[in-house]
Amino acid sequence: MRKHLWSTVAMLVMVILAFGSVKDEDKESDVRIEDVKPSGEPKNVGKPDPKLSKKSNEEVKKSQSEPSWATPDQVVTLGDLQISIPRAVIRYVTLRDKLTGSIYYYKSNSLCIEIKISNTNKTKRIRYSTWRDDATLKDNFGNKYARRDLEGYTLLGGYPTVESAININPETSVSDILLFEEPIDRADHLLLEMPASNCGYRGMVRFKIPMQFITKR
Repeated sequence: MRKHLWSTVAMLVMVILAFGSVKDEDKESDVRIEDVKPSGEPKNVGKPDPKLSKKSNEEVKKSQSEPSWATPDQVVTLGDLQISIPRAVIRYVTLRDKLTGSIYYYKSNSLCIEIKISNTNKTKRIRYSTWRDDATLKDNFGNKYARRDLEGYTLLGGYPTVESAININPETSVSDILLFEEPIDRADHLLLEMPASNCGYRGMVRFKIPMQFITKR
């Protein structure tokens, strides 16, 4: 009986420890959001205020547990990397077949989002694998937008692209283009998610892009 009791207790302890480790792992992330021109504490930081009501403090705690979204006027920091969105454009895109040289067009407009990745380290190179095959995009209504495939083609029109992966040299930056379907007219904003693992870090890079930020040509 005593032996059975001790084995039961041991199993409970293992379950509790496993559950705790999962929770800690979920909280691990290298993603930080900062203003382009920092002015005090980052916008995504909130602290309970003893002067606020219990309900207000609960709302603050809830906001802290929810994903943080950067806006185009902010940068996302991943260790020594800084991620930003200089521009987003809706337009027809032109492609050139890498083998034949033939020119192709998508039948409808595409959303082109330029991502700038800056390496602030003074001595180390950082490996970046393009987000073009891993990024996801949806609008405030929950509509998801498919990625445009560039495999085997070169994007024309002066847009910078990373073929698959690249080493970013110290104190330099690279730009990459993400292509998606054109969003619906009634969308208010878009939610862009990119895994930080493409840069060797943990977490998810998230941007909330207002439709007013996007130009149409």
